[in-house]
Amino acid sequence: GGRKIYKIPLQSIKNGQLIFSADKAEIFIADITGEKRQKFYSTWRCGILGMREDIKGHLYVLYTYGGKSPGIGHSSDIKQFFMAKFDKHGRRLWTAGHKATSFARPGEVYNPWIMAGLLNNRLVAFSDEAGGMIHFYDSNGFYRGKIFSDYARGDAQPGPYLFHGENFSGRVQYFPKLDKYMAYQGMTDSRVFELRNVDAATKLVTGTLTLKHRYDKKVLPRREVAPITKIAAPLDLNHDQEKWQALPAIKIAEKGVLRLAVTDRQLFFEFEINDKSPLRNAEADPTMAFKGGDAVDLYFGNISPRSNDKPIFGDVRILISPFHEQVRILGMKPISNSTKKPLIFKNPGNYQRNFDYVGLIRDARALAVKTADGYRIRGYIPLDFLAPLSFKPGSKIRFDADILESDLAGQRTINRIFWHAAGDSRLTMTQDIPTECYLYPTYWGIAEIRK
Repeated sequence: GGRKIYKIPLQSIKNGQLIFSADKAEIFIADITGEKRQKFYSTWRCGILGMREDIKGHLYVLYTYGGKSPGIGHSSDIKQFFMAKFDKHGRRLWTAGHKATSFARPGEVYNPWIMAGLLNNRLVAFSDEAGGMIHFYDSNGFYRGKIFSDYARGDAQPGPYLFHGENFSGRVQYFPKLDKYMAYQGMTDSRVFELRNVDAATKLVTGTLTLKHRYDKKVLPRREVAPITKIAAPLDLNHDQEKWQALPAIKIAEKGVLRLAVTDRQLFFEFEINDKSPLRNAEADPTMAFKGGDAVDLYFGNISPRSNDKPIFGDVRILISPFHEQVRILGMKPISNSTKKPLIFKNPGNYQRNFDYVGLIRDARALAVKTADGYRIRGYIPLDFLAPLSFKPGSKIRFDADILESDLAGQRTINRIFWHAAGDSRLTMTQDIPTECYLYPTYWGIAEIRK
């Protein structure tokens, strides 16, 4: 997409036709991206999507860039977007914007398509092609909210605020004769709404914000080595409460804790999840349970150095998912030198991931119970399935764990939270089967077997 913005004087207006002095054109903004690179990859859905000028000569610009990235629908066609404001001399005042890589959270946007308008010189709006919404930033660069429902999420009730299909429109405008602010949105159908409280005074909140940590954008926060405790005897899944609680807790963000122990024959695990909603996974096929709602994962891998992010022999994903009154334990190995049960995961674009083995683990067992703060899952896995990894005291292995959260109806997965892995949009993807199923061991942490 274009990166320069030119300022061209208006010479005259003849018979309603605007005539510009092209010979007097000058560069107003040399590079909208702020990048110094000579090449800036873009696609047919990217570039400057609209501009608006306020009464002070400030210019608002909507821009998308990049190529394919995780996202819902056409939001996967861009890597990022931003709204930027420039003063009357072309100097950047602020830049804001964050693209959703899955279901949009507050302040996130799927795929901006068109600048929708500028209201009262303080609210700039644009339309979201993939979600049917119109978003608003204020003149200071703060995200102020959206109108209309997010049809991509699937939680909204049918009604006048829910649009379906692709959206190539969206407009907000003040009509002096009506003395009203109006909004138009058109997808498979078109509707017009009155916008109220546009002139309401902005409420400013003052106070002190304390930042506890500061990270370089290329340096992720380090986490401690995850302990796996060597124990002499098996743990009881229904009892042995004191023994379970005595194991070191591995904190997974603010969502819960994990405890791990190992005997000579079995690996024991306990997830305690903070989640007030029901424990629910609607996917009947255990090989697709990562799509169906609530679940947890354990990842184990070969400690060997890696030259790329591809899995090697020994890397395995253990997917633990509830279904009705049962808890299923699925093993997923991209590379297996012994038992084979191959499975290919594909998307409609025929992008695929191959596994040598995907199947329920024999002699593995798990139980799930409701707790005061959420739910608890306890279980065990035979060490034979985790071969050739060593679980002897002093050994170290690659390790990670994550929590998969369901939507309100318990019908599908909308979020993934890892203990260690971060820094790659593939890790948060919930809308592409081959991306979600795969293993990314270079982002995992380390676990150590301790006495």
